[in-house]
Amino acid sequence: MCKEFYLRTLNIDAKRVRNAHNSKNAVTGTPSPYQRGKHVKKTCISFLESIRKHIESIPVIDSHYCRRETNKSYISGHLNLQILYEKYVEVCHQKGETPAKAHLYRTVFNNEFNIAFMKPKKDRCDICEAAKLNTVKNSQQYEEHINSKMQSHSERTCDRQSGKFVVCFDLQNVFALPFANVSNFFYKRKLNVYHLTACC
Repeated sequence: MCKEFYLRTLNIDAKRVRNAHNSKNAVTGTPSPYQRGKHVKKTCISFLESIRKHIESIPVIDSHYCRRETNKSYISGHLNLQILYEKYVEVCHQKGETPAKAHLYRTVFNNEFNIAFMKPKKDRCDICEAAKLNTVKNSQQYEEHINSKMQSHSERTCDRQSGKFVVCFDLQNVFALPFANVSNFFYKRKLNVYHLTACC
């Protein structure tokens, strides 16, 4: 068969024919399957392990009211994913290792860890959270809960207007101490401080 006619009929060049003959199986005489564009990029296991170790080294705190209903942990609000990745790159350079790409770090953080950066702006108690999700089984209990809250607000308002000396106690957010914008503090184990306030 004419080579020129064969190539034009199949609309291919001679290089593809040569490659097919060079890669054919010696036993069957058939060319090996075409692999171009079918390779799968495999992420190095060492990258994944180094990312996991770095994320696990970051001190986290639990939610204030909702810790019984959720296992989500929180990282201090002055951090974000970009800052964490920059810290990860610094650690890799100190160890003489090659850091993974930012998109891989982000994927591992979002898919393998149940961690959030911002703590809830206002934690709700279990009853209020269930009411928001429409899972309250006892509506009377919720009404009593709201009435009790309104009575507390009324009592506080009356006390403020009475001219008497009143002290209100409140357990506010959980703080991770010690706090400092120093690199050495970043990975140190911290104390969860339950901030009890007294307002006159």
